[in-house]
Amino acid sequence: MKLTIQWIKNILPVVLSGILAVALLTLPAIQASDDLEVEGYIETIGSDSLVVTGTTFWVDGSTDVEGENGPISFSDLQAGDYVEVRGDLQNDGTYLATRIRMEDADGDFRTQGTISAIGSDNITVNGWLFYVNAGTEIRGDHGSRLTFADLMMDMEVEIRAFSRADGSYLAYRIDADDDHHDDDLEIEGFIDSLWTAGLSVNGIDIAVDSNTVVLDDNRLPITFGDLVTGDRVEVYALRRLNNLPLATQIRRDDHDQDDEVELTAAIERISGDTLQVAGLNFITTSATVFLNNANQPITLADLQEGMIVEIRGDIRGGEIFASRVKIEDFFQDEVEIRGLIESLSSDSIVVRGVTFAVDGQTVVLDHNNQPISYGDLQVGMLVEIRGDRMADGSLLANRIKIEDPAGNEVEIRAAIDSLGTASVIAAGREFFTDANTLILDNFNNPITFADLSVGLVVEIRALTQPSGELLATRIKIENSPGFSVTSGTVIAIDDQSIVVGQPSFGLQSGVVVLNQRYQPVALSNISVGQEVTLWADLVNGSPTAMQIHIVSGSPTGIGDTPVTAQAFELLQNYPNPFNPTTTIAFTLDQAANVQLNVYNSLGQKVAELVNGARGAGRHAIQFDGAGMASGVYFYTLEAGGFTQVRKLVLMK
Repeated sequence: MKLTIQWIKNILPVVLSGILAVALLTLPAIQASDDLEVEGYIETIGSDSLVVTGTTFWVDGSTDVEGENGPISFSDLQAGDYVEVRGDLQNDGTYLATRIRMEDADGDFRTQGTISAIGSDNITVNGWLFYVNAGTEIRGDHGSRLTFADLMMDMEVEIRAFSRADGSYLAYRIDADDDHHDDDLEIEGFIDSLWTAGLSVNGIDIAVDSNTVVLDDNRLPITFGDLVTGDRVEVYALRRLNNLPLATQIRRDDHDQDDEVELTAAIERISGDTLQVAGLNFITTSATVFLNNANQPITLADLQEGMIVEIRGDIRGGEIFASRVKIEDFFQDEVEIRGLIESLSSDSIVVRGVTFAVDGQTVVLDHNNQPISYGDLQVGMLVEIRGDRMADGSLLANRIKIEDPAGNEVEIRAAIDSLGTASVIAAGREFFTDANTLILDNFNNPITFADLSVGLVVEIRALTQPSGELLATRIKIENSPGFSVTSGTVIAIDDQSIVVGQPSFGLQSGVVVLNQRYQPVALSNISVGQEVTLWADLVNGSPTAMQIHIVSGSPTGIGDTPVTAQAFELLQNYPNPFNPTTTIAFTLDQAANVQLNVYNSLGQKVAELVNGARGAGRHAIQFDGAGMASGVYFYTLEAGGFTQVRKLVLMK
């Protein structure tokens, strides 16, 4: 049984009076039991027990312990973890935990970025200071336990934290990228040479060892000895200090480029194992690689309709089989596709069944990245085409580029080592740029060469010139030091800023707001109490929101709508747990007499916050628990025949 007002009903020795009695009468009747379910922070933990919200639960071999991604061991838990615990009452009056499940704390928030400073008991990420204590759980990429001493400057981390009473932030979990994925390389091209312990791809030397995985074009294992000079391959490698990059995976790609499709667009439909993107159906298999925006492995189940993805597929038997699906994260009214020209007219072009209109502003380039006329294009050519989606749903091509017929294109993902006057050095190779090199930021917006800087992680596509030089056709920023992703509850919002989990982000007129289906909506659709994921970048030294995705519906329960009260609603207090003050908010769809009270676990009223008439709209009341003991309390709202009860936790 969940620790709610029903639980209080089962243990109360006397009948409650006043508002609490009304609340109990309006709740559905349930069968009494000896089960107990609580939710809160682990206060203390031993080898066979833990204490949550003041209650001790014993643990044995039958206790089911679950993390966010599946079963874990009891030893993986630490003081400070936020958990839901279910226990059975034993004959001796103690509780035996039957299930322990890690949860996200009420009012917590997450942020993802790089560590910019490390103190004796704190780290700074995205400009915010997070304290670390003995209860902070620190984990590496593969679930390994790390210590505070393992954290390093510039390490990529995701932090889950909550605000303390003094306004500081305590991290209760840190997921660290101890494999330094920003130093990973992705190289796509032809093998120049092979030797016993390595290979060269487009002039980049890469080492191999016994752990290097080698696959054929069907993703079946082969040996390194099966590779030959001239093979087209995709190589994933890890950069090492003072050593050659080490290949973690090499995949031979025997498919003709004419039999491949690559495009970037929104997922229109997910049906079983098939994704519909830009009107094309891609069949996914066990060999399909799924990646998030940070190039980390995910599954098909992590995808949602409306997400922007970069998808690659092989055409076999008239069907398209997806080889790779990568989340792009940032909304764009743009479709990018790579494939054969199927038909041409004076004002339109069809590539792989997708039609693009063409006008006088459409830029057309040959395979050497030089401008040509639209009339130079022919049916059957392999092209990369980018188009903007118009108001009527049609696509207008803004750029058409003929792909190298010899397939001499190089694709690499790496950090910028240095910059020349008109060149970028990454992974030890120099990539030259010209006036036609397309340069994009994190959000796929065009930028200039001057916007690039050392340390940025970029994806570079380049052509090998007759001189042996590499000419970059496209450079896209994948990650930057000022870039961050934060998830949490909207605490406040106005025309100038938004507060998520306490940190404040500036708002500009160009901010993109997406609803739960990843469709663009107005900023007015965001309201206090919603859960959001926010992407931000440093603008003039302060974090500015670039895109906001509404994860949960409106706290009024009516979906993505402007901030107007449409029903009576009692919101979860923030922060929670709190010490000693917290804010309790509620909304009224019409004026009403309101009673808002706080009760302890024995049903005794300990505070009366509101008792009188209130107008329609949202109201916020500050509750001060300075004179109260730590523990679980309940607050109730009665207004116009409506009654709702919520839990709050005072932790001193």
